[in-house]
Amino acid sequence: MKRVLSAVIAVIMVLSLMAGCASKDTPKDVTKDAGTTQETATQKEGYRYTGELPLTDENVKLTILTHTGHDPSLAIASPDLPVYQKISELTNVTIEWQTVPRDNYKEVVNTRLLAGQDLPDIINMHDLNLSQMASDGLIIPMDDLMEENAPYFKEFLKEKGNEHYKSIWSNADDGKLYCIRCTVLPSTLQYNLLVNHMWREKLNIEEPKTTDDFYTMLKAFKENDMNENGKPDEIPFVCARNGIYLLGNAFGLQLIWANGFQLDDSGKVTYDYMSPRYKELLEYLNKLYVEDLLDKEYSKNTAQMMFDKTSSNVAGVISYYATFTDKFSGLSPLTEDNSGATKVFSVMAEPLKGPHGDQYMLNRVILGGDPMTITKASKNKEVAMRLIDWLFASPEARMLKDYGIEGVTYKKEGDKIVKIDSPKYNTWGEFWHSVGAGQPPYAHQQSKESWYDGAPQYIIDLDMGLQKYFIQPDITPTAYTKEESDKRTAIMKDIDTYRIEMMDKFITGQVSLDKFDEYVNAMKEMGIEDVLAIEQAKYDRSK
Repeated sequence: MKRVLSAVIAVIMVLSLMAGCASKDTPKDVTKDAGTTQETATQKEGYRYTGELPLTDENVKLTILTHTGHDPSLAIASPDLPVYQKISELTNVTIEWQTVPRDNYKEVVNTRLLAGQDLPDIINMHDLNLSQMASDGLIIPMDDLMEENAPYFKEFLKEKGNEHYKSIWSNADDGKLYCIRCTVLPSTLQYNLLVNHMWREKLNIEEPKTTDDFYTMLKAFKENDMNENGKPDEIPFVCARNGIYLLGNAFGLQLIWANGFQLDDSGKVTYDYMSPRYKELLEYLNKLYVEDLLDKEYSKNTAQMMFDKTSSNVAGVISYYATFTDKFSGLSPLTEDNSGATKVFSVMAEPLKGPHGDQYMLNRVILGGDPMTITKASKNKEVAMRLIDWLFASPEARMLKDYGIEGVTYKKEGDKIVKIDSPKYNTWGEFWHSVGAGQPPYAHQQSKESWYDGAPQYIIDLDMGLQKYFIQPDITPTAYTKEESDKRTAIMKDIDTYRIEMMDKFITGQVSLDKFDEYVNAMKEMGIEDVLAIEQAKYDRSK
């Protein structure tokens, strides 16, 4: 990890030195270091971007429309935060961040785009129909702009394993690229089951190996007044809907990250939510629900609600991203160590094995979130392209995202990055978020090194041990044609609503699982077979 950090720092130093040694015969704006912009002669014959900072010789104002963040612990993008101030300082771009709550982002932004007025320069197309926006001409293709304005993305595509990104991100109708998206770490600190090991060890229960063992442990948590308050208020399994999907792995399903689409032995695309294995999962979940082992609020739990239940010492198992393991441990009143270094919650050494012997984790292979696009209304399309590209993959942007502000949240000691704590915050992570660092609401690359750096060793060891259990989903994401997208969206809107409604009714017992076949037939009547034909055609194109 030290070698990786050294490489990042070296790249930043090389860029700075290259800029500082620019020829007097080739006037350029140069960046002396991460915090100082050196004034130079203005380009008399027109500015030509060479990949060096700043992104433009004259200050340019751009507007970016995006959401408020993927988690409530993250700071909302704002020019008042040091990281966002540094972005503008380094790039010479004044950014107006227009933020909309993530929960209703799609509704609010769609309404604004339909009006077609007061469009920003850049839009985060999170949860929006990018193909439709491209067809309507609201966003523009990036292919030509990238030739002179996206050096980092072009280098990214040359790296081994990245060659496919341009093709899967391209519009299936015209083959053009309209966005740059996030890339994710497929298996590092993935969505998982975080077990309260202090409760488990208190009862001298071995770590569960199977779904039956898991049930037995949850039952013990419920029946033994684990928080010793004399009340039956323990919630053995705290989760949101993704936690339900995660348990599908043990039943041979691909619900989480693959949306329930997988291949049968003949290569035919199937829909897990209609399968006998899914019925078995529902039977298992219904048992947990009826016996008060599954959180009654699973269908509406937010991250903050799960944090609160942890702080109240009522949670036995939490299903969430393992990146938050130390946060959950630090919130628990079972330890006075609020840094998270003491192991209260953690993933298990192995994923649960199901009734048919299935035992795996699914790689998080997704099309990529936070797709950043340029609108037709932008008067500075070249600078908008440079900014999207720089935020996505430049070493300076990565350091800001991963470590925050030099001299404030970290310092350099030789080739090492040393984190600086603040007495105002319980953990460095909270301090780091307070300056605007962490997962941003725009296209970026996740960094395994920064995720591991500073994490308690128990988290790293368990995560590394789990890697051998990860498998690739049968169907990897590629783009739909506009016709496919329009048809699929129209059908799946009703199917998804019905599927979730019936999932909850089956789990809670409002509808007997004797009605499962009727549910499957209803899905067929709603057009699921047409969707399967679309998925099959898309899969066949990708082979």
